[in-house]
Amino acid sequence: MVLQRQGHDPLVELTQLLGTNELVALQEEVAQTYIGNEVVKYVVALINATRNHTSILRGASPRATLAVTAMAKAVARLRGRGYVIPQDVREVFIHTVAHRLLLSAKAESMGVQPRQVLEEILDADATLYRCENEQIHGDVTYLSSEDVYDALYAQATDGYVYAC
Repeated sequence: MVLQRQGHDPLVELTQLLGTNELVALQEEVAQTYIGNEVVKYVVALINATRNHTSILRGASPRATLAVTAMAKAVARLRGRGYVIPQDVREVFIHTVAHRLLLSAKAESMGVQPRQVLEEILDADATLYRCENEQIHGDVTYLSSEDVYDALYAQATDGYVYAC
């Protein structure tokens, strides 16, 4: 690999896909993505679970909470939504947190990988995340369940958000 790059810069062959202004606009759009209190509580609960797991010596930090939230917002936008659902969090959790963990010596000696522990945490999350109602802007209702995330973002008659 080193010898292939000698005298040749592969970056010269790259084609620009976005300009600076377009990238900044996308970043601003992602930053404006709505994340409800209950989804934030879910992220915090998942991160806290990394701090209390027997296979983890050092769990995820508060910065990991911010990273998971930012990545979930980006996924929501990629899926065409202006709001985050728990499935977005689940989708990014392992990829965003795995490298931030320090496993216990026992877990490492048993060949346990961070991904395995995080999958275990996600599997146990039914007790971490409960459905609650909250009022937000306008006449929008977020409806979700384990089976029907695509039914989200429907017009509401009562103006409440249902997030679970």
